[in-house]
Amino acid sequence: MFEMLDTEISIQSSKPLVISNTADEMEASAILSVADKVNIVGIGSLLEDTVEGSLFKSDDKNGYMDWLDRQEERSVVYVSFGSISVLKKEPVEEISKGLRLSGRPYLWVLRKDNRWEGQELVEEEDEGVKKGMVVE
Repeated sequence: MFEMLDTEISIQSSKPLVISNTADEMEASAILSVADKVNIVGIGSLLEDTVEGSLFKSDDKNGYMDWLDRQEERSVVYVSFGSISVLKKEPVEEISKGLRLSGRPYLWVLRKDNRWEGQELVEEEDEGVKKGMVVE
């Protein structure tokens, strides 16, 4: 993408316009860091509003909020690749293995279509206490 933008910049006398799936307020420093090369227009989140007044679906059937509240402050590794990315089976397995081997509590948000048939993503337990959670 950046190579294409560099090409556009060299051809045009003005900066190219890039429409981005973000809000200026959320990523102001990132947008400013490239402002000399491109004009970025944040059009806000493209996620559908599922709960009135919120961008996010209120679904805690796995009890992850309670689980998070029981963890030591600033101890949980949070992993999420967003709603657009699609991961292949091998990287999902490697991330799972790395999280388990880290020994740290983790919360991994993984889209349903990034879970492969026959692939078991273990929620690590230590003496009956959950050390990690995988949620959708």
